Amino acid sequence: MTLNPAGFYKGKHYTEWVDDVKRLKDENKLDECLALLFGLIEATEREAKAEGWPYGAPGYYEQAAIVFRKLKRYGDEIEVLKRWKNGGPQFEQRIRAAQALLANKKSSPQDKKVTRYQNKCLKFSADIGVGENIFKKKLFELTSEFNNEGMPAPKYGDVFWKIANERCNQASLNGDIAAIGRFRRSMAEFLVFEKRDWVPMTKDSIRAFITAELMQNDKTKSSGIIVLKNDLPYELTDLAIRGCKCEKCLPDNGKRQPLSFFKDQNISPLPHQDCLKPPCKCVWSKPWWD
Repeated sequence: MTLNPAGFYKGKHYTEWVDDVKRLKDENKLDECLALLFGLIEATEREAKAEGWPYGAPGYYEQAAIVFRKLKRYGDEIEVLKRWKNGGPQFEQRIRAAQALLANKKSSPQDKKVTRYQNKCLKFSADIGVGENIFKKKLFELTSEFNNEGMPAPKYGDVFWKIANERCNQASLNGDIAAIGRFRRSMAEFLVFEKRDWVPMTKDSIRAFITAELMQNDKTKSSGIIVLKNDLPYELTDLAIRGCKCEKCLPDNGKRQPLSFFKDQNISPLPHQDCLKPPCKCVWSKPWWD
């Protein structure tokens, strides 16, 4: 019987990776081992779905749980075991043991700081439409990539940045310039969180929003569609500043410029670099109060 291609990972069936998993565990390359294990888990799940099985082989779930136990990541251990048949009778005892260890684990101030940082990165990721499961998958992939290049294990911030750039690239391929603006804005907020320079990224975000506005306006004009406002024909002739109401930004709120002003990607005076609530939320947009 020919093995289903869905059960393959990097050119080999998941059953052919057992020795590699053992070697990485023996060499204490646990992050790299997890990256491999999650790739293999996905291979078993794809095969199970393709074959119409209720669930796939449990072995790699258990191996991932063993690695998580070594790393004292009891919450992740429980999570990966429950991923297989919602825990199943096979893993009940191990799940109970991990739950007990998690309940008794005393978090140091540093542990709590790391947890807060990780949760914040997960929130940034959720803001751009990427959930925790996909985030952790990317974490394991990036861990393996960093390991292969002899680099330290990635932080959650590295993972968010990778995901955000991938989202921007995909939006660019789809021609969704407004989405690029939104993703760049989230990246600017992340830079503020990390106390880094947020201004260049915010400029990129604003340029994307302006481009989206101009493209939409050109599309509307070329299509011959008549836009009505208050039951009268309306033609967009300028953009206006709206956004942040802090005392540094407020004086520019409502200022207008004709569309010709933006042909060379001019965004002056935005963003307001002295904004009291960075990153500056001001944007050029349609004058909604006309």
